Amino acid sequence: MSHILTPVTTTRGPAGNDIVCQGRIVSPDGTGTAVTNEGNAIRQVDVSAISCSVYDVTSSPATLVGSPTITAAAVLNVLTADNEWGGLDTTGCNFRFQVAGSYFATGGRQYRIVFSITTTGGTVLKWYHHHFADAVTPS
Repeated sequence: MSHILTPVTTTRGPAGNDIVCQGRIVSPDGTGTAVTNEGNAIRQVDVSAISCSVYDVTSSPATLVGSPTITAAAVLNVLTADNEWGGLDTTGCNFRFQVAGSYFATGGRQYRIVFSITTTGGTVLKWYHHHFADAVTPS
């Protein structure tokens, strides 16, 4: 079974800056905390495979910029509410991954970071994060 998720987050910042992507990832075969009206959160033990790819989507067709190394350690075993979302979500996240700024080195571009997790139960979860890299102007 495959689940395509909507964008988890969108960020904007200077070209070359690292960004942190985070979200709450649930699955029918997740073994973590049950989240009302969403499903069970996944935990590291639920991850069979995980990948990340960064695309420049400023023009069509999209261009692959690279594939950062990602491991199951990006999945948190407990839901963590730390006010990273400005108090908009008190349930918390169970996914956090920092993408190096080198993947967003060119300013004035729009990037899509695509994540994919295959659970040990065979469910494929895919979602993406949008990032707008602003041109850096000399001061």
